Amino acid sequence: MFGRTILSFILFSVLLGLLGRPLSAAETISTELLSVTVDQGRYAIQARRQKTPFATGALRCQGAPQVTSVSDAVFGQGQALTVADPGGAHETFQVFPGLPFVLHQRTLVNASTAATVLNRVPLTDATLELGQPLDRLMALGTGGLYPLAKNTGSYAWMAVADPTSRAGIVGGWLTYGRGSGVIFTKAEDGKLTLEARMEYGGLRLEPGASAASETFLLGWFADARLGMEAWAEAVARHMAIRLPPPPVVYCTWYDNVHRRAGSAASTAELAAFAARELKPYGFTCVQIDDGWQLGEKSNGPRKNFTGHDPKGPYPDGMKPTAAAIQAQGLTAGLWLLPFGGNCKDPFFAPHPDWFVKKADGTPFDNPWGGTCLDMSDPGAREFVRGEMKQAMQDWGYRYFKLDGLYGGMGVQPRYVNSGWQEDNFGEGVFHDQTQTNVEVYRAGLHMVRETVSPQSFILGC
Repeated sequence: MFGRTILSFILFSVLLGLLGRPLSAAETISTELLSVTVDQGRYAIQARRQKTPFATGALRCQGAPQVTSVSDAVFGQGQALTVADPGGAHETFQVFPGLPFVLHQRTLVNASTAATVLNRVPLTDATLELGQPLDRLMALGTGGLYPLAKNTGSYAWMAVADPTSRAGIVGGWLTYGRGSGVIFTKAEDGKLTLEARMEYGGLRLEPGASAASETFLLGWFADARLGMEAWAEAVARHMAIRLPPPPVVYCTWYDNVHRRAGSAASTAELAAFAARELKPYGFTCVQIDDGWQLGEKSNGPRKNFTGHDPKGPYPDGMKPTAAAIQAQGLTAGLWLLPFGGNCKDPFFAPHPDWFVKKADGTPFDNPWGGTCLDMSDPGAREFVRGEMKQAMQDWGYRYFKLDGLYGGMGVQPRYVNSGWQEDNFGEGVFHDQTQTNVEVYRAGLHMVRETVSPQSFILGC
């Protein structure tokens, strides 16, 4: 009886101890610039200059936080703080010396017995604190500079700052391998929140499969303008971007006499003048714009770039004019839409398989850009490769103004100087449905770059 009482007392004491303990001990990772603390299912990010965190939020995964060392090929040796669910899903924060951002990433797991397709996947939900009334703060994103109440969201990056001191918080996506990153802010009940989510269109996960999300960066800066430069620098370093010197280009579209594509005579005259008068000051390229190509005119420009219009401004073809430009010691440039076609054009009629489809099987059109060519379809890919190869190898062009590029992603057009708008990610159906919109698009761009060689300059338009 006495032993049973003692045992009961011990078990009761252990139970009280367990109930009184936190679910998991707090863990912190830090650098000379900032720190991240995870405690009780929440995270807090704090800059060294501040007394309180500038970003706090709830974790999407629940478990005991673990701190490990991490090595990154670009950012060096750092620390990672990971919280994992029993099913294997987890989220991770990383910090690296000298990098003024926290890196945030999730690993998604399909624990069900059926395949699942994900589109809009949230990553970072943070309450931001800048120590100022919300009506004093401004948001700067791809749509421009707005008060918080009028900020509709941004692609890729966003800054929220006090315009008087310029102190602010900068968030941006570091990676874009499989999705398009967007960012939103909301000012409500005296609180400012930021949501960063990835739009995949269709990220397919088979049963038991996992996928790492894209990576989001978040940091506080005494001058948010420098923070935006730091984000751009981080992206450039991570993606190993090495741009060649930009060419100095004359585009015939803006000619006030020979508009659009110019003509064989006017372009040759222009090249001779530019070589004589402008080349000594760094001028390098004459680029021919829209109006030289074949095709039916509907929903934007004609979209058959396999040849020239015999009744158009270059009746003898595109090669002689490229040669005339090159003879002046200049680079010949050409405008075209690599990922845009026209399903109503007889030229494309025999190849309905080349196009991205809607759910009902009809071709996917977008305004002006035309019918989207499906870069996951081998036939469409080889068709575009042939167009680009002909323009470079056979005709002699080495500068390419590539327009309507959104067609390669199978979405509605959005311009970089607009805030977020619904762009129908996920509506386009690709030949290869295991790839996301962005994966298909990136494969198309990679093919174009591979075809025109590193010696050609590509301008995204």
